[in-house]
Amino acid sequence: MEKEKKNKKSKKIIIILIIIVLLCAIIYFYKNYSSKKNSKIVYGNYSYNLTHSHGNIIEYGNEWIIYSQGNNALNLFTESQRGIYKYNKNNGQTIKISDSNGYCFNIYNNYLYYVDESQNIYTLNLDDNSNNHTLIWIDGAENTKVAYMMVVNNTIFYRDSNGGNVYQVNNKGYNRKLIAEYTASDFTFNKNEIYYKSQSDGYLYCKNLQSGETLKVLDKNVDNVSVSADNIYYTTISDDEKQNNLCCYNMSQKKEIVLQKDLSSNYVTDGEYIYYYSETNKCFYKYSINNGQKDKIIDESERTDRIQLYNGNIYYSLYEEYGQLYGNYGTTIKTYKDHTKYFNVTNPQIKDLEIKF
Repeated sequence: MEKEKKNKKSKKIIIILIIIVLLCAIIYFYKNYSSKKNSKIVYGNYSYNLTHSHGNIIEYGNEWIIYSQGNNALNLFTESQRGIYKYNKNNGQTIKISDSNGYCFNIYNNYLYYVDESQNIYTLNLDDNSNNHTLIWIDGAENTKVAYMMVVNNTIFYRDSNGGNVYQVNNKGYNRKLIAEYTASDFTFNKNEIYYKSQSDGYLYCKNLQSGETLKVLDKNVDNVSVSADNIYYTTISDDEKQNNLCCYNMSQKKEIVLQKDLSSNYVTDGEYIYYYSETNKCFYKYSINNGQKDKIIDESERTDRIQLYNGNIYYSLYEEYGQLYGNYGTTIKTYKDHTKYFNVTNPQIKDLEIKF
């Protein structure tokens, strides 16, 4: 009898030990395999909005719009009015959170990452209205000037103004690593790949950040590149140099098609639709990637630039062009007006971001 009790007790202990081992195995698997296998890349801005993240506006949560006021505007603001603001879409409340202007807005966790007018990277806690921004020093790179930046997961990728090299650092500015040399333009991401143009030939290249392998994707000069799934979207100048064409290149089929002719260089995509502004017709359109149907969204008589898409809302700036003569050469300069406009793509009514100083 006593022997049976001991056997039962031993069996209970063995069962408990087996359960503990199984639980430990499950926890280990979850932490070391499952989280990697099913991990999701978190972009600092909307993941299909990578082409135009030079912009100075981004959504934060369901209520707030973060925007920079006074960048290259028509001298309509005093020095004290320039800066970064939080705008509440529901009640119109405006809060100034920084005296510095900025662009390349990215949000990771509750922090805004941006490049200021001196081409330095700063962070700002969006839940703290104390106007306290922090400079990120790039380790091992003195006098770094940042032309463009993106935050992916907790990693900062930036393009140096001096030479055009692309680097990555952690979100504190440490562990700098060279990603690509002599790039000719801004870069964009698709999963674990970075796409960029080369200064040497102007062609589009792709580098896998895991394997380090670099491939030439397009042997032609393209602009405004955006990547979604297996498709690369970009604009090209027509042979007669009179119009911009919006094109799509399928990487699996290795085939290019022209989606839209006579396009403004402004467009964004959410992977299902392409949204763009037509200079010719003075209106916004949406183009279905699946069936090629084009629908007019809303009229806009003034010239637009810096189109961005967040949560079904299209944001854009208005601008004017001025011709200037330098010696024997002429150039055209875009000068932006005093505010940003936006509308919802499903219920299009154009609204202003009203500034309440």
